[in-house]
Amino acid sequence: MRERSVRNYSEEIISFMKYHFNHKAIGFLFVVIILFYLVSIIPTKIAYADQNTVSYKTFQSVEIKAGDTLWSIATKYYTEEYKSIQNYIEVIKESNSLKSDTIHSGCYLIIPYYQN
Repeated sequence: MRERSVRNYSEEIISFMKYHFNHKAIGFLFVVIILFYLVSIIPTKIAYADQNTVSYKTFQSVEIKAGDTLWSIATKYYTEEYKSIQNYIEVIKESNSLKSDTIHSGCYLIIPYYQN
C-alpha cells in the first residue's frame, strides 16, 4: 500500500512538472516569437521613416560680404545631400558659372540648398 502511494505521488509530481514545463515552454516560445517580430519590424519602420523625409532643392541669392569665401558660405548652407563641402563648393561654382574660387564683396551668389 505504501509503495503504491509513493508511486502515485511520484506520478503526480512528474505529471505536475510536465504540465508546468509545457506551459513554460509555450510561454517562452510565445515571448521569443514576439521579440523576433519586434526586432524585424522596428528597423523596417525606421527605414521607411527615413525614406519618407522629402527635401526640396531651393535657391537663395546671397550678397558676398567682406571676408567671405566660398568655403564660409558653403558651410552656412551645406546639407548632407551634397556629400561633402568640396562637392558643394563645386555645385555653387557651377550654379554661378565661376571658373575659380575667387569671389568679390558686394556681388551676389545663387546658393542652391536642400530644405525639408
